[in-house]
Amino acid sequence: MFCDNQQRARPKCGFCNEEVAKADEMVVERKPIHKNCFKCGACGEECKVGMSLAVQINEYGWFFFCGKHKLLSPGERVEAIQARGFQKKSKK
Repeated sequence: MFCDNQQRARPKCGFCNEEVAKADEMVVERKPIHKNCFKCGACGEECKVGMSLAVQINEYGWFFFCGKHKLLSPGERVEAIQARGFQKKSKK
């Protein structure tokens, strides 16, 4: 038997881009995310797997929307995330 003494890099959260510990990881849209990041962009409530929607919003990035807010129009989504204080992502 061989022992791998090298630590493997932790995956990055698909929402906040921070490292995700295995105990705090869930997979949504085939991306690892923190359990705490799986919240509605409009109201901040915890989303439910299968009952939410992941949407990429230009200049803001990816957001999840709960069952109550997943049918918002694109303009209403932007207004909702702005009202919650999210800022546009800087271009690299």
